[in-house]
Amino acid sequence: MRQFFNILLDGSSILEKIRSVRIERRRDRAVDTFTLSLADFSLYSQFDFGLVPTSERLHVGTAKGTAKTDGFTSGTGVLTSSTSDFTAEGVTTDDIIEIINSSVAADIGGWPITAVGTTTLTSSHTFGTAAGIEFIVLKNQGKFFVEKPDVLEDKNQIAIPSLWGRNGLARLTDPFAAKLTKTFKNKTTFSAVVKDLVKDGGMDETKVQIDIDDYIIPGNLLSVSNRYPLQIIIDLATKTNGYVRSKKTGDLHIKKDIFHWGSLSIAQTLGDDEIQEMTEQVDFPEFGNRILVRSVLPESGQDVRVSLSLETSCIRGDGRARVVAQAVVTDIKGNPVPNGTLVTWTRDDASLFSLASKTLTGEKVVKGEGKRASSLTTVSTDLPIIEVLGVFIKQDSRRQTDFFSGGSFVGRTITLGTPLPFSNSEVIVDYVGGGVSTNIVQSVAGAKEGDSTFINAFVGQVRDSKSLC
Repeated sequence: MRQFFNILLDGSSILEKIRSVRIERRRDRAVDTFTLSLADFSLYSQFDFGLVPTSERLHVGTAKGTAKTDGFTSGTGVLTSSTSDFTAEGVTTDDIIEIINSSVAADIGGWPITAVGTTTLTSSHTFGTAAGIEFIVLKNQGKFFVEKPDVLEDKNQIAIPSLWGRNGLARLTDPFAAKLTKTFKNKTTFSAVVKDLVKDGGMDETKVQIDIDDYIIPGNLLSVSNRYPLQIIIDLATKTNGYVRSKKTGDLHIKKDIFHWGSLSIAQTLGDDEIQEMTEQVDFPEFGNRILVRSVLPESGQDVRVSLSLETSCIRGDGRARVVAQAVVTDIKGNPVPNGTLVTWTRDDASLFSLASKTLTGEKVVKGEGKRASSLTTVSTDLPIIEVLGVFIKQDSRRQTDFFSGGSFVGRTITLGTPLPFSNSEVIVDYVGGGVSTNIVQSVAGAKEGDSTFINAFVGQVRDSKSLC
């Protein structure tokens, strides 16, 4: 199955001028970023980095599949394919037409889509007249502002090896948006505040997607001081069971978080008659988000904690690619559970990945884990500890001085027997970790690019989940 890729600057391909492009989409960051490594440094002259960019000039598209060969054009911006149903296939004006082969050489390349019909795609490019055109639709992976150059300078030359920028959601933060200081005096709702902030930031509030429950914000309860609009939205979303991400279109998407303890009543609607009691009993800060949201978690029965990690967040959907999932299980004090503790595994969409349904916890020998000390006598590890084999200064390649000798440990924290030279010394830790259970997650052949699901690890009713695409 072929892979296709293109990157457009102001609607024209610059693929031959770049070495690579890296797009970062992370759960802990609301805004997507890109880094563009250049093969032709003359591209730098296309940007004025002394000005705040006014539009997303870079457009990235990818596709995986088989190109069609029945496209034809007739001297307009329209490409027709009688075997296609572009509307049913979900093609949008955020996607790109990639002309792979045509008798009109000037038509070959990637072109923005401006309109979608059942069997037609309209582009900003005026095509020649041709039939039997080989083409594929590249799905939008993001449109980005170009914000910063990466400059390398020596006595002989100045080079710009890469460019960096963010997608459209950056309009709600520095340097595109101004910081706000205000009190919301009238009764409103979470969704109304979010959409007003998005609209005031010059974005389309109708394209905001909110997956969590709405809640009431009484008048004079919410105050913000010197905060960017995106910071306010993140604060409000994370006070309940949401987190903030951007869609590939750059629009705001507030997603529902997944909690270890199953479906709990996290968000609490605040009514006007509850304000007096709250202001009397709770010492709110003078500024900042003053909405109190209580999470009522059970006090008993949750005697373990589960932490799940994946080697990577995406793998190929070819039926062969694999990734190691690791669940670390501890008691409530952070100590590893006994060997042989049962861990149950599931995935939300079985059509994407396969994995073992049950595994057991055990020990894992860790050699050479690099860490930076938090004090002269304190170092933390990635896994809960069963036995410390040694702690050495990073530069001590022969491992002659063991700073742990005579020390102790609790959970993931080591107290050294001998103080380190500096409070932030870099060290190498050898130890045996416990409460570790691993599983091999394998892709299912034919999974569509961009599809994702959650991998879940349970011990009893305690669960952790990670997204895998």
